[in-house]
Amino acid sequence: MDVEPITRAELKEELQLLEQHFDAKLQSLSETLVTRMREIQREFTAGFGTFARTTHARMHRLEASDHATITRLAMIEDRLLEMEQRLGTQPLP
Repeated sequence: MDVEPITRAELKEELQLLEQHFDAKLQSLSETLVTRMREIQREFTAGFGTFARTTHARMHRLEASDHATITRLAMIEDRLLEMEQRLGTQPLP
């Protein structure tokens, strides 16, 4: 196996070719990474959108239920006050 010496110009040319190859690979990886990041962003956005819609619906149901409970409690308190007034007792604090 004979190894022939190379000149500086040949070495410089080979290094430039290697640098161009690495630059092309780096550019390709960069584009792939950006594409994948955009896909992930879309997936997260869709996932959070679904989560937000279901959470909003759940909160709406809870608020409606809470309102109904407060209304019923107010009615019970009114009825208790009426009963206390009829019996002549002191209202509870």
